[in-house]
Amino acid sequence: MKKTVNINLAGIHFHIDEDAFQKLSSYFDSIRNSLKNTEGSEEILNDIEARIAELFSEKIDSNKQVVTLNEVDEIISIMGQPEDYTMNDGFEEQSADSAASGTTTKKLFRDIDNKYIGGVSSGLGHSLGIDAIWIRLIWILLVLAGMGSPILVYIILWILVPAAITTSDKLKMTGDPINISNIEKKFKEGFDTVTNTVKNADYAKYGDKFKSGTGKFFDGLAKVFKVLFSVLVKFTGIVLILLATALLISLITGLFFIGNIYFMDQIKISHYFVYNDQYPYWLFVTLLFAAVGIPLFALFVGGLRLLISHLKPVSTTVKILLFILWIASIVGLTFIAHAQYQETAFSGKTVEERTLHISSTDTLNFAVVSDHQFEIEVYRKAGLRIKHNTSGDPVFYSNDIILNLKSSKDSLAKLVIDKKASGNSFSNAKLRAEEINYHYDLTGKTLSLDGFFTTAISNKLRNQEIEITVFIPENTVLFMDPKLNSFISSSSRFKGKTNTNSHHYKFENHEFACLDCPKEKINLELEDSNQTEVQDDWEIRVKEKLNR
Repeated sequence: MKKTVNINLAGIHFHIDEDAFQKLSSYFDSIRNSLKNTEGSEEILNDIEARIAELFSEKIDSNKQVVTLNEVDEIISIMGQPEDYTMNDGFEEQSADSAASGTTTKKLFRDIDNKYIGGVSSGLGHSLGIDAIWIRLIWILLVLAGMGSPILVYIILWILVPAAITTSDKLKMTGDPINISNIEKKFKEGFDTVTNTVKNADYAKYGDKFKSGTGKFFDGLAKVFKVLFSVLVKFTGIVLILLATALLISLITGLFFIGNIYFMDQIKISHYFVYNDQYPYWLFVTLLFAAVGIPLFALFVGGLRLLISHLKPVSTTVKILLFILWIASIVGLTFIAHAQYQETAFSGKTVEERTLHISSTDTLNFAVVSDHQFEIEVYRKAGLRIKHNTSGDPVFYSNDIILNLKSSKDSLAKLVIDKKASGNSFSNAKLRAEEINYHYDLTGKTLSLDGFFTTAISNKLRNQEIEITVFIPENTVLFMDPKLNSFISSSSRFKGKTNTNSHHYKFENHEFACLDCPKEKINLELEDSNQTEVQDDWEIRVKEKLNR
């Protein structure tokens, strides 16, 4: 059992065992000795410490993991042995072997040491391996050719690309290995640059003033853009969270009560979707919740990530599982939608015919019948509704009945009743049509037709309807109940239909004409004036008798 020590490297806490701690301490002591009497040694040590802390963070999985001797040896092999490097005139030759040990992948940074505006062009130059002057010329050409639109791209890069501030960042920007040799070299270059700048101050004073002033102006402008961009991001996160929360609550509430939601003339949604045991209604609700809820959850998490920058991301395993579940729900809903479509893909009907003992010399009386347990007045209305019969059991109830009246050259009248329904096959559709309950009655010369029909709940909502056709011998007189007016089809070629009175009709001139309806109003020019009045023909005859 080994002791562990808590250390702080560049502001990051690590747990390290005693052997590893002793070796790391000796390593830092060696570095300090190699940089003895060197200007800027403390800054170099800080950069080295920051780099080692970064490497430790990459090596361990969690804050509770202990850094062992193996990790320290790996870090030392990456950073190099400090006794091999000294800050002297032969620096370049001494560090050549270490530099040749390998290069790292370049990372895009803004080079703020060689900037005119934000250092974007310099950073791109390091990343692409070309001089920054060519990048700046390209920007100018793009701005001129693109009517200023590339400026927006530059501003976005300025906001999103970090600046190379530390020595490690600058080495990453140039693609050099981040070890002691290169850190020393980079610091020496920076120190020499400052020294040369002081020596040549008289020659570069005005240029540096311009460059410094320009940089400060654009740095301030960049800060303003960053603040505005940050506010916009936070606001967007709040909007996404509120929107996702509202939609999730609505979804959960809607799915909880969806089984009792009515549509299409008080038909429950569950009555419409529950069509077989293979895909029960609860499965449809579950799949719908997953298909809609998972994207809303992702929207909610995305809003949180925008609002809280340090929020721990959802694990990859959870993301994969949610994505698989979402795909499965979409596939399941597709199967259910296809099956639901198949439930009404085929149409079937059953036909009932009956000869009525009504001849051309008779008067056929039509009457419409209603059942008061369902409703008192009946008129044609499409769709099905839920009603309860005398036993209290729910049934589908409908007034979707079409009445056709057609002339016939036969000696007797004929009644044809077509019951129609849909299904997933012709036989299934025909079976549903046969299970429609409808009644009529012929008593004497009166044909009583129900203004409704019913069918069992188990038959589902499958476009059930009835079409009745009555073939009437020529010259037969019809006495119509005005309640039948809404059921009579336009193809019956009826003339003089009315909703207020009962009248007699007869087939004349290829249409059923009313025999006792009020005549159409005509224009009458009175003898005593030039005014034109509209009167019925019986009023005209009465006036003529009075004038005599």
